[in-house]
Amino acid sequence: MSQEKVEIRRNIKTQPTIGTRSTVINRTSHGGGSMLQGGGSRSVSMRMSMGGNSAPSFAQGTVSSMSHKNVANVLDTRAKEKDQMNVLNERFASYIEKVRFVEAQNKALLAEIDRLKKQKNFDASEIKELYEQEIADSRKIIDDLSDEKAKFDATLVSLQDQLEDERRDRINAEKTVDDLSNKIDRLNDQLGNNEGELANLRLRIETLEDENARLKKDKRTLQDDIGRIRADLDEETCKRIQAEMKLQTAEEDCKFQINIYEAEIAELKAMLDRDRSIEMKDIWKGEISKAINELNAQYATEVDRIQAEMQKNYEMQMNEMRAGLNRDNMETMSAREESKKVKGKLNELQPLISQLQAENAMLKSRLDGLQAQYDDECREHESDVQRLQSSIERLQMEMDTVLQELQILQDAKLSLELEIAAYRKLLEAEETNMRRVVEHSSGSRSGGAQLLSDMIVSKGGSGDSQKSSMSHASKRVSLVKSARGDIRFEGCDASGGWVAIKNNGSKVINMKGWTLKKVINGVDKYSYTFTAENNAQPGKEMRLVASGMKDEATYGDITVENFTWAPTGKFVLVDDKSAEKATMDIKIDN
Repeated sequence: MSQEKVEIRRNIKTQPTIGTRSTVINRTSHGGGSMLQGGGSRSVSMRMSMGGNSAPSFAQGTVSSMSHKNVANVLDTRAKEKDQMNVLNERFASYIEKVRFVEAQNKALLAEIDRLKKQKNFDASEIKELYEQEIADSRKIIDDLSDEKAKFDATLVSLQDQLEDERRDRINAEKTVDDLSNKIDRLNDQLGNNEGELANLRLRIETLEDENARLKKDKRTLQDDIGRIRADLDEETCKRIQAEMKLQTAEEDCKFQINIYEAEIAELKAMLDRDRSIEMKDIWKGEISKAINELNAQYATEVDRIQAEMQKNYEMQMNEMRAGLNRDNMETMSAREESKKVKGKLNELQPLISQLQAENAMLKSRLDGLQAQYDDECREHESDVQRLQSSIERLQMEMDTVLQELQILQDAKLSLELEIAAYRKLLEAEETNMRRVVEHSSGSRSGGAQLLSDMIVSKGGSGDSQKSSMSHASKRVSLVKSARGDIRFEGCDASGGWVAIKNNGSKVINMKGWTLKKVINGVDKYSYTFTAENNAQPGKEMRLVASGMKDEATYGDITVENFTWAPTGKFVLVDDKSAEKATMDIKIDN
């Protein structure tokens, strides 16, 4: 019977009774955070922060070469950490089941021990060896858990370093974008100056072209006047020549008629001299003389009439020719003087016209050069603008991707901090229970069966609190955010030390009359009403630090009157019209 009971005891595995080994990591973040402290003989000190000033703030519209490889590595590390946490959760669940199983077997062993106490020859050495073996196994398990915890803490430190690298990359990207913006401004200024100079040159060229057109018009007018005067002069000259020719013809005609009449008279006289006889002379003496006298009178009258008419015509033509010549002479002299003036003016304007033509050609050449330079600069500017636009779009897409990944990391970090806090409380409770068991066992190790009985009773007595702590640690923390507008919750402290909100818009929002409330179990537990001095800057965070952590508040933080914000519950942000603008619900799911 005794041998059978010993074999049953060997199959029972008790829980470790050695205190946990702790790793101390001191790290200072860029912003306020929460301090989680461990209990027991060794202390674990870690400063964890999320949200607030610790999370890098990305300015909207700017980000540069952020490495997707680093983000992918962070996400891969996060996935591995989640797998490790799932393994730890399963191990804790197995541990709880083993504790319950051991408690049930402890009750059976109590009855067995009572029966063994009644026996005279009870040997506790085998039980003692088994107990020491169980302690060694428990110590090994605790060492493994401590190593895993140290690796996990190192992973957190690496994650914070990667976040710091991302922040530095973001700062460098902002500097690069600022330099590009300044270059674009300089190019725009230079382009504006070139356009202004080009406009002035075009205006000057238009003025010179108008002056040149006016001079050409005057020149054409003067040339038309000269042509008209020359035509008039030629016409008057022709008329004068025709009048002289008519006068000469009339004089020759008069002379010819006179010669003809004189020849006829001479011939008639000769005929009269030859044919006159004595008889006829006496007969016709009176008749011939009368006829001759009549002819002479008629001839003289006709000659006088012709001479008077010719003289009158000649005088009229001479008067007309003299008047025409005087008028022509005056017009000719006036035309000559005007022509001389025009020629002089043309001679004076010719150098100016040549100078203006040369200057116009030079300005046209310069204009062509400036136009070509302007076209080149426009093409270069358009190329730079397109390149910068594509770069900005690419950086914007990268920034959106990084912001989404960063938001996922921040949510995961907050959930991880809450889980770490729960596990830390579990480890503290377990360490306290194990230390209590060790203290009880070290006081009377030689007591044999009484020692084992006291250990089992002590173990059973602390079972309820341990179960409660581990049951709480096995629960999962969930974080749910919502927003209606540009203001949203950015994060909070795992221990309820602070809560952060952020303005994701592009304009400053005055928070006067807005209220931030903490609702726990449907009751408004804590609240803070913003004043007119509280302005939410674009892309900036605003932290509300509880009075219990005011020593860790930084410049720009708002210190509220309540001692804490509580680690769980629902944050609600309402505006001055009592409209709900944002929420953040922190729950512990079973």
